[in-house]
Amino acid sequence: MSRCPVYIPDGYLGLDTPLASRWGFCSWTFWQGSYLWVNRRKRRVLISFIHAHRPGRGAFGRLVRAIESDGFWVAVPCPLYQMERILSRWGFRPHREDGGELGAVPVWERVR
Repeated sequence: MSRCPVYIPDGYLGLDTPLASRWGFCSWTFWQGSYLWVNRRKRRVLISFIHAHRPGRGAFGRLVRAIESDGFWVAVPCPLYQMERILSRWGFRPHREDGGELGAVPVWERVR
């Protein structure tokens, strides 16, 4: 995995920021309200809500590959059924993590 040459903030990452654009997380690809959550210490990016303008055209796959190519793991908490099928095909598996007020929630990550 390569090193990312741009600054990576901790926390919320919205559409069209420099890092988001580097990863292809742009307003012309995903709807407003979609967001990522970066945890630099764990080198993990949570994709906790995402909605593509044109589902089924590969935008999510390109996003995951771009994030992983910068040396981060991708995690998807509480995916919808359709997303579970995609994640399962790509080698992601669920486990449970503390979701704060929500209690334990399913989080899907690629098997390491």
